[in-house]
Amino acid sequence: MSQYILSFARQNLDGRTDAYLALFWCMYQANQSKGRYSDHIKAHITAAADQLLGRNYQRIAARFKKVLDNRPELDRIPPSGLGTLDYLRVKNFRGFGEFGPDDKGTFIRFSKLKNIFYAPNGGGKSSLCEALEICTTGDIKEAARRKTKLRQYIERKGNKSQLSLLGTDRLKVTPSISWSSCFIDRNRLQEFSLLGSKDTGSGESDVLATLFGLEELQEVISRFVRPDSFTLKSFMRADQAEAVATLESAQAALGLMRLKHRTDLEASIFEICKLLGLRPDQEFEIRPKVVRLRKTIGMHIRGAERLRASKAPAAIPMRQVKRTCAIAKRLLHRRADIEKAFLQRASDVNYRAVFEALEAIEQLHSEGTCPACLTPLDKVVMNPFDRAREQITALGALDSLKKSRQRNDARIALWASKIATGISAVKGNVSADIPCPLKLDGLEFVLAEFHAATDRSEVAPSVLNLYLSLCAENLDEIETYVRTCERKRSEVDQAEGQAARLDTLVLRLQGVDESLKRQFDAKTRAELEFRAANTNMVELVGRKTTLLNNAVDNSHFNQLLKDLETEYRTLYQDLLDYKLELEKARITGIEAKAAEYYRAINNHDDDHEQVAALSFEKLAESYRIKITNMDGSLLDAFAVLSEGHLRALGLSILLAMAEKNNFPLIVFDDVVNAIDTDHRSNIIDLFFSDAYLRRIQMV
Repeated sequence: MSQYILSFARQNLDGRTDAYLALFWCMYQANQSKGRYSDHIKAHITAAADQLLGRNYQRIAARFKKVLDNRPELDRIPPSGLGTLDYLRVKNFRGFGEFGPDDKGTFIRFSKLKNIFYAPNGGGKSSLCEALEICTTGDIKEAARRKTKLRQYIERKGNKSQLSLLGTDRLKVTPSISWSSCFIDRNRLQEFSLLGSKDTGSGESDVLATLFGLEELQEVISRFVRPDSFTLKSFMRADQAEAVATLESAQAALGLMRLKHRTDLEASIFEICKLLGLRPDQEFEIRPKVVRLRKTIGMHIRGAERLRASKAPAAIPMRQVKRTCAIAKRLLHRRADIEKAFLQRASDVNYRAVFEALEAIEQLHSEGTCPACLTPLDKVVMNPFDRAREQITALGALDSLKKSRQRNDARIALWASKIATGISAVKGNVSADIPCPLKLDGLEFVLAEFHAATDRSEVAPSVLNLYLSLCAENLDEIETYVRTCERKRSEVDQAEGQAARLDTLVLRLQGVDESLKRQFDAKTRAELEFRAANTNMVELVGRKTTLLNNAVDNSHFNQLLKDLETEYRTLYQDLLDYKLELEKARITGIEAKAAEYYRAINNHDDDHEQVAALSFEKLAESYRIKITNMDGSLLDAFAVLSEGHLRALGLSILLAMAEKNNFPLIVFDDVVNAIDTDHRSNIIDLFFSDAYLRRIQMV
């Protein structure tokens, strides 16, 4: 930002209103941007409207003022405080480099009077002038003209610049904005001579601003629209009364809706308590009751399923057990009797085979002798063949006994099978939760042999004997087991009826549960709608509060906009007055001396081309330069003078200003290229003949 703008800010930040400071803040924010400041102000209002009232512009201004107070180059030093230069040491600055890290830089000692530096383009002339400028003013105007940051503009190969400028008093020169008037550069004279030309983009309002180095200040002013054209009415906020009334109406409607939802909620709770047998004030018992109800339903459903899935045990009546024992005893006893009879007639059984053999021999033998002793049959005591037939007939009773044994063994095997079936049923009762308390390992082992035997009649008696032994030893246990089986079977027979009763109970409880679910759904909807209504009510209350607060804020905001319009006019006028004051301070009292210098520079012109006097005519926002010809006519300088004469006029004005302030130093930056050849010798003569110019230091 221009040093003149910063200096203006330092002078105008104290005791200002928030609106004035807000405008200055927008100026600062938009300094690097293009376009009108009025547009930036409006854009800032649009983007940060909510922060305008809350931002503490006084604190921002105080901080900015503190920063500016710490910049000594913004201080104005009276001309008497300026002195001549002794020497400059410069390193790594623009065209000045270094030969190595031990190089202390370029050392330039200045003569007390005239110091002339000449070099081709790129030889470092402008770099020298800019080194003097930054050491004396703390800024380089050319960097601002080129829209380049100062640090980037002066750096050389990324190395840190080192500059030291000492005055003839052997003290380091203190930077000040006052030194800027000691510099005259070609660009200022060139732009001054091309007033209003499209080649430079300079407007007619920039006449003295360009000449005196105030073009940045003039540019800032030109970015303001005229106060009469600056209006913020479109940003004014509307009154909130209508919106508040609408919100209050919505609140009333929402209150009625919330009351309805609350009534529905209480009705649902009442019905739920009624279904659960609770009083309306026992709402806290609803959840445990519902949990118990659903557990009961599940328990009854599982009970019915369990009853239907229960298996009836094999219930063998005790009388059947006893009857089996009696039959087993009888069959075993008969078997013993048959075996005893077979033992008693064992020899008969053995001789039968002999008699049957004799009968067979008789059919084969026809000699009429005894086959054993060969005695004629008519001489034997008894015919052996007749004897054999008689004995075979007598032994027919053994066949009947044998058949009886076979029938008895078959019945023993049959009952052994029945016992095996019964034992299998007893083992199956385990699945019906009725285990047998008897030790059946021995009987099961014999039964396994029985089932595996080729001739079961040999193993069957062992089965019956073990069965009888088991029954005799465990009669009480068997009776208890049989009663248990009969009781369990009776229960299973009644299970279907119990399951049907449980189904009826489950249906009734499920009906209650379904009713509860409907009531819970209604209760949930009522709660959600009630909560939503509450949330909306809170939101409406918040919005109403915000609207009421906004009504106050809007009033303050609208007042701030009005203040901005007022302070915009004030700021614009302050900037304009500041620029005109700077220009006035420079031109007051220099008219005669400027005309004298102009005539000296143009002393080769004809008399009718000479200027008798010049004056500055103040307009609303600028000055115009008027010249008086030798014939007394008053003309506008820019209307009659050529470019070369205008450059000479600009130089004359700057030299006259320096003479008025008695500046001890003038630095010319490439001015020779801005002056026509026929003027140069006259200027040199002037430098060495004028009482002021010949005694001051020039670079």
